[in-house]
Amino acid sequence: MKDKPGLKCECMPDCIHQMYIPELSIAEHTDSTMEENSSASILIDLHFKQSACILYRSDLILGWLDLLVSFGGCAGLFLGGSLLSFIELIYFLTWRVYYHWRRSPRKSIKSKSKKKGKRRQILTDTWAMDDCMGSKTSIP
Repeated sequence: MKDKPGLKCECMPDCIHQMYIPELSIAEHTDSTMEENSSASILIDLHFKQSACILYRSDLILGWLDLLVSFGGCAGLFLGGSLLSFIELIYFLTWRVYYHWRRSPRKSIKSKSKKKGKRRQILTDTWAMDDCMGSKTSIP
């Protein structure tokens, strides 16, 4: 298409487009003002058939936001959820993973001194100890 001259392109159509319907009529010209050699001359006379033309106007009915709202409405209707509930689900899952990750090192650890019959617990990084002492503490 690029090798052909003219106005052919893959452009979007104009918002306002005027359309004239052409009509061709051919007649011999018998005017005395024409030159003697009429085979080498052409007389072109252009006229509008009507005083009005057809005017097409395109308006954007649905934008991107309207399309998003439409899909969100269908998803809410058929799936029972919305964009906000999807965001809340992601927030809940990330908070749960973070909380689980934060709580997992705080479990009590049993020492390997079972030969003596004693159990020794080591509490690591508890909130109460951090608030009071400011560092990790082990209790025998």
